[in-house]
Amino acid sequence: MKKYKIVLLSGDGIGPEISEVSKKVLKKLSKNHNFDIEIIEKLFGGIAYEKYGTPAPDETLDQCKKVTQYF
Repeated sequence: MKKYKIVLLSGDGIGPEISEVSKKVLKKLSKNHNFDIEIIEKLFGGIAYEKYGTPAPDETLDQCKKVTQYF
């Protein structure tokens, strides 16, 4: 079974309600098409700025870089 990692960046324009629906769709697709998916959630944009003082925290960027190494 193939395995995929996705970093979900909830932030400006893509709020929690969109993120939750996206996760449900991806999990249903993985089940129906026989692949495994790991969804890693990180902060980005305004919400990240409020919490960390930067819109793109190093932790978020590092996680995105790690995931792209799989492709």
